[in-house]
Amino acid sequence: MDSKLNLIRKWLRFNAIGVMGVGVQLAFLFLLTHYFHIHYMIATLLAVECAIIHNFFWHQQWTWKENATQTKMDALRRFLKFNTSSGTVSLVGNVGVTAALVQMVHLPLMICNILAIGACNIANFLFAHTFVFQRQV
Repeated sequence: MDSKLNLIRKWLRFNAIGVMGVGVQLAFLFLLTHYFHIHYMIATLLAVECAIIHNFFWHQQWTWKENATQTKMDALRRFLKFNTSSGTVSLVGNVGVTAALVQMVHLPLMICNILAIGACNIANFLFAHTFVFQRQV
């Protein structure tokens, strides 16, 4: 039971940080498209990467704090694992889903991006929990 409760706690923390990451992502997406006039697909990539960086540091310090890395090099390796697993899901998923919804369904960009974020959520948690933030031996 304790392990199930721990998993639920991690899932809740993961999503709390995810909500903050959504704020980071949408803020950057808005700034990049409205103030810097960057094409929405490139702006989406940049905004997602900002959220990935934000989320990694919060997960490292809060969600999986009991599995904290011991050295800066270990933290860098973990960040690279996070960026190549969850980050790839987020980048490909966000750009793909956002572009599909914008071009085919003609929904507003911000709505499309929120739907894309939701579509990537479960895969990102599974990568983070089973691959990125495992206790180091």
